[in-house]
Amino acid sequence: MKAADVCRENGWVVGDRLVGTEEKGCLAEDTSIIEITAIGRSNVLAVRVASQRYRVTGAELVWSLDHRDWRKV
Repeated sequence: MKAADVCRENGWVVGDRLVGTEEKGCLAEDTSIIEITAIGRSNVLAVRVASQRYRVTGAELVWSLDHRDWRKV
C-alpha cells in the first residue's frame, strides 16, 4: 500500500506526529517520531523529530511507512 493511502486510511493529516519502532532482528532497534509535512497522491513527506538511533537533522524526507508499525502520538 502506498504511504499516502496508509495516511488516508488511518486519518493522519499534515502536522500529525507518528511514532514507530523499526526492528532489526538481532541488531539495535530504533524508535523514531516523525511529523507529516505533506501527503501527495502516493508519497508522504515528513521530518524526523526524535530518534533513539539516528541523528535528527530537520531534513524533510520521503517516508514509505512500511518498515514500522506507526501510531499517532
